[in-house]
Amino acid sequence: MKQLKAELIADLQLCISYEANRENDILCMVERYLKCKKERGDILENLHSLLDGKPYQNPYAVYYFYGQKEIEALEKILETYLGETANILDFIRTITQINALHAQCSGELIDEWRSITLEEFLLLGASTMPLAEDLLATHKRW
Repeated sequence: MKQLKAELIADLQLCISYEANRENDILCMVERYLKCKKERGDILENLHSLLDGKPYQNPYAVYYFYGQKEIEALEKILETYLGETANILDFIRTITQINALHAQCSGELIDEWRSITLEEFLLLGASTMPLAEDLLATHKRW
């Protein structure tokens, strides 16, 4: 279970980590330029800075719906779950807490891979609990 938790947290960290990459950043800015009519001036200014070799803003930052604070909150939820004995109330409470955090992040915290991994994590902790899969399917909102 600890390995699954570590993988989830590492994946979340990776998605908010940024390392400049000229080609990828150009592609991201051009894609945003084509999709966003209102922010085109800012995007072009940022693109000019990139092309001129000057410092520029992280073009992916607009896609970040969560940050370190939310990752730490999820890690705390999962760590608390690891320390509990399997019972239905704690299982549902954990799912509810994750639901709330996911909603707070505009539904972007848990993607398909994270959902599968998170379900595996939760069900491992509830392996002795009857109907755990049904409870998870009923209560999860991600």
